[in-house]
Amino acid sequence: IETKLSDGTNFIIYSIQMAGTFAAGVFVILSGVRLILGEIIPAFKGISEKLVPNSKPALDCPIVFPYAPNAVLVGFFSSFVGGIVS
Repeated sequence: IETKLSDGTNFIIYSIQMAGTFAAGVFVILSGVRLILGEIIPAFKGISEKLVPNSKPALDCPIVFPYAPNAVLVGFFSSFVGGIVS
């Protein structure tokens, strides 16, 4: 199995590479969410002031990603385990 999955790479090196890939992916997701929130909330606020005065912009769950990065990891692992079980 080790040869098929890691293409003959040492399991320690392969584990470090995969951990780095996963960490980079989570970082990209968190950075992207932070960037989009920084851009979209002011746009919603400008539109809402013209169309619906005194309204508040609201977004779904990705808004908490920058404030609770551990929740993102817990959610990922829970989703992964749930997918395997089902």
